[in-house]
Amino acid sequence: MAQQTRERILAAVGTWMQRATGAEFTLDAIAREADVERRTVFRHFATKEALLAAFWEWVNQRVAPRTLPASLE
Repeated sequence: MAQQTRERILAAVGTWMQRATGAEFTLDAIAREADVERRTVFRHFATKEALLAAFWEWVNQRVAPRTLPASLE
């Protein structure tokens, strides 16, 4: 359940970025977008910077090409 909530918050960041161009990025806005309480966002991400860092890592995992082998075999 916690992982699903974390994923929902990260997906909400992407949705918010697509729709709210020019708006201020706040944890309240992300909480509304993810349909969770603000404190839930803080449980998963202590700061706005931590949320953004996790978001970019999350995005990169989904869009980065998998051209390198995963192992030596």
